[in-house]
Amino acid sequence: MISFPSPVGTLLLYAFGFAVAAFQEETLFRGFLQTAIGHRFGEWPAVVVQASVFSLSQWGTTRLLRGTRS
Repeated sequence: MISFPSPVGTLLLYAFGFAVAAFQEETLFRGFLQTAIGHRFGEWPAVVVQASVFSLSQWGTTRLLRGTRS
C-alpha cells in the first residue's frame, strides 16, 4: 500500500523543491550566463541578454501551467 507524507512533510518537500529550483536558476542565469556575457560585452548587455533568456525559459513553463499549447 502506498503511504503519502503528512501535510507537514508535503509542505517541506515543496519548499525544498522550490529552493533547489531557484538556486539552480540563479546559478545558471546570473552566475554563469550573465558573468560570461558581461566579461565579453559589458554589464548592461549581459543583464539584458540574461533577463531575455530567463524570460523565454519561463514562458514555456507558464503555458504548461495554464494548460495551453499555443
